[in-house]
Amino acid sequence: MRYILLCSLIISTGPLNAQSYLFGKRLGGNSASTGTPSWDKGIGIDGTGNIYTLSSFSGIVDVDPGGAPVNFNSVNGSYVIEKLDAAGNFVWAKQFAQNVHSIAVDNSGNVLLTGTFKNTVDFDPGAGISNLTAFGYDDVYILKLDNAGNFQWAKQVGGNMVESSGYITVSSQGMIYVTGSFGYAGAGPGGSADFDPDPAVSYTLVSTGSADGFLLSLNGDGNFLWVRHKGGPDRDGLDQLTTDPTGNVIYTGALTPYNWFIEKVDAANNLLWTTNLHYGFQIFSIATDNPGNVLYSGNFSGTVDVDPGPSVKNFTATSAQDGFNAKLNANGSFAWATHIRANGTANSIYADANGNVYTTGHFGGNGNIDFDPGPGTFNVKAPARGMYILKLSGAGNFTWVKEISGDTKSKTYGRGIVLNPSGDIYTNFEFSGTVDVDPGIAKINLTSAGIQDKVIHKMTQVNNGLRESYVHTNQPSTELSISPLSIKGKPAFRIMNTYPNPNRGSFYVEIPAIGDNARLLIYDMAGKKVFTKTFDGHTDQKIFIDLPSKTRGNYIVEVKGRQQYFSVKVNVQ
Repeated sequence: MRYILLCSLIISTGPLNAQSYLFGKRLGGNSASTGTPSWDKGIGIDGTGNIYTLSSFSGIVDVDPGGAPVNFNSVNGSYVIEKLDAAGNFVWAKQFAQNVHSIAVDNSGNVLLTGTFKNTVDFDPGAGISNLTAFGYDDVYILKLDNAGNFQWAKQVGGNMVESSGYITVSSQGMIYVTGSFGYAGAGPGGSADFDPDPAVSYTLVSTGSADGFLLSLNGDGNFLWVRHKGGPDRDGLDQLTTDPTGNVIYTGALTPYNWFIEKVDAANNLLWTTNLHYGFQIFSIATDNPGNVLYSGNFSGTVDVDPGPSVKNFTATSAQDGFNAKLNANGSFAWATHIRANGTANSIYADANGNVYTTGHFGGNGNIDFDPGPGTFNVKAPARGMYILKLSGAGNFTWVKEISGDTKSKTYGRGIVLNPSGDIYTNFEFSGTVDVDPGIAKINLTSAGIQDKVIHKMTQVNNGLRESYVHTNQPSTELSISPLSIKGKPAFRIMNTYPNPNRGSFYVEIPAIGDNARLLIYDMAGKKVFTKTFDGHTDQKIFIDLPSKTRGNYIVEVKGRQQYFSVKVNVQ
């Protein structure tokens, strides 16, 4: 048997959770107001990282964030669809006179739009003409452009009353789905609508209340597949919409205001489950992760039970409205929910390939806002209203948060968030005044040219070095193998982990069992001991650290026991 008297190893335990600013591209104009329609997150990416964004505006707006101006005047239409390349450079933009409610992008960069229109409208943004004429007051259209912005087709659904679209999405299998409401006639009984876009074929539904909800399915050529009808005696509608990797469709709706539900159907319109939420929510975004778990976010007021099952998990708003994030398992059962005590909201949610959860929104700047939903504290403060980008683990635990804000006269509102396969984070937000768009230490200020401008923002989650985890043991070993995530041997042992890292002086330390005389010590880079704690080393431990001093810089966390010794570098920002 070979004995290792002292083994010192540097192990890469994963990225430092560092985020690097890549760019912030401003869209706007003098005396103009530029933003994202309040009903959509307004951003998407294709398979090669090109960025597509939906904006609403008034006045004259320049949509090219660099180079010669590309101006649009709202007298010709108040909506613009724009494409930037992966580096944020302008590619093309198309202006629309009709309402645009939602945008979706497939992996090839084809763009799907939906909204409402009146009278007769030409839906070809190029030199061609493709007119549609509304059947009633307002009809719903579905429009497809190719990745160069060229017109492909336009379809309509409608009837004798008011129809309205909610959201549009496209599955990885190429199926198109649209939510909305139909048959609205004010205080009177609802009307009917034809949902087959083929003018030679009809598929008519009749509203059972003053308005009912619909989920429409089309193939990639815009041909009718099926429609799902949802409604009761009141004014109802279907809203947020997403698909999972296997092609199932998950959508939200409300049968009356604030009485929300989430439903899942398969690609053939078979109902898989319905989860009814308790009264008091507004849902602004829905997404799925790779296993098909469902994520949703929004805001609430007062006290609400966030667990839709038989258990009770109450959140009480600390302001007029607070944000929340929540997760359902793939079978519709409740997994977890987190409370953002932010005097704001969570407008958009997304999951990466590993199941980590990302959300963006805005928060009030009149005090410290704790973004850690657990027992720890991670306070963020903005001089005025700011936007945030928050990362949680798949279990809903805090990882990190970044805020973008400006001076006391500025306002910033996070609208949408998406990620590419490399983990780069794209957001879009609206702002007024002067804001620092670099969430790190550097200052990169943008000043709005008009009443309100819009920014397309990108940052990367980089591994800018090893998380230095030094492991020492005096234990005998006949086998010793090293992987990026663990060390295996006989006897077996595991590494220590710290998170979030970087942090604001509050973080967790996960420690495997290390035997008798277990101690945790923290030193600054001058060698001064700033923290010490003894603990039971016979079992795995998760210890919360709140440093007495929050001085920025690097610190060394040491854990000592009879059997092993660890040291890890952490960074306080």
